[in-house]
Amino acid sequence: MPEAQPWRPNTSPKQDELRWLCHPRNPNKPKFVCVSGPRKSSKTFGCMHVLCEHLWETDRARAGIISPTVTSAADGGCWQLITRSEEHTSELQS
Repeated sequence: MPEAQPWRPNTSPKQDELRWLCHPRNPNKPKFVCVSGPRKSSKTFGCMHVLCEHLWETDRARAGIISPTVTSAADGGCWQLITRSEEHTSELQS
């Protein structure tokens, strides 16, 4: 029986590079990482994968989402993507 491959998200090569750069097991992990690129280049989803992987792989990990204003946090950005995903998942399950 072939050995099972570990699960990995469906990400682009650049997002995989970002995930490894920030991974807890990376011996050369920098203290800070700046992600830049043109609009709609999957920066947000890449960073969300990094955040989720960090929370999963690190014992007692915590995370926070910081926004310049409450309005921008509630109306858009990654928090909106996370909450929409949860609503969409619960709709699919019912």
